[in-house]
Amino acid sequence: MEKSTEQVSSDYLKLNSCGIQKLWDRDYLRIREHGRADYHIIYILQGKCTAESEGRETVLECGDMILFMPGEKQKYAFCAAERPISAYLHFTGTGCKKLMRDIGFADTHVLRMKKSHILASLFEKITDEYSLKLPFYNEKCIAYLMEIFAEVGRNVSYMNNPAYMKNKFDIKAVCSEMLHEYSNRHPVEYYADFC
Repeated sequence: MEKSTEQVSSDYLKLNSCGIQKLWDRDYLRIREHGRADYHIIYILQGKCTAESEGRETVLECGDMILFMPGEKQKYAFCAAERPISAYLHFTGTGCKKLMRDIGFADTHVLRMKKSHILASLFEKITDEYSLKLPFYNEKCIAYLMEIFAEVGRNVSYMNNPAYMKNKFDIKAVCSEMLHEYSNRHPVEYYADFC
């Protein structure tokens, strides 16, 4: 029998477990009537997931993320024919409630985002670090976990600002130019032309 990774910690943030799952050989259904003692996030990297969230069934697609709070019923399923790949995080700590609210889980447990290569890469990095357990892996895992949360929060902010989404590449380019050309003191017209 597999050892449980469920823990509650008085640390600000602690990773209990994580991984990336390719559920291609069989359909998969998971039901935890009383949830887990810790927080649980699932991020859809490929395919779809049907999940129950806040009493309603919802379909998560590539790029979507769902949060299960401690003690909350968990029910989710993957269909092997859709070649699903998902990443998961189990974490705990005194800062979790505020962190989840700050990144976009204040009013919903499902975040609809676009596929992010940055998030996919971060999930690979945290999974490798957690699996290898090299010296200081706990510290590296917390750093990756915070980076994941920051990236999710940034993506949610972008999604909530249509003007930024429309012009985000121009805005990023101008901001980068300003940062690197700061000492040249270009006039505003220079940046307007650049954009």
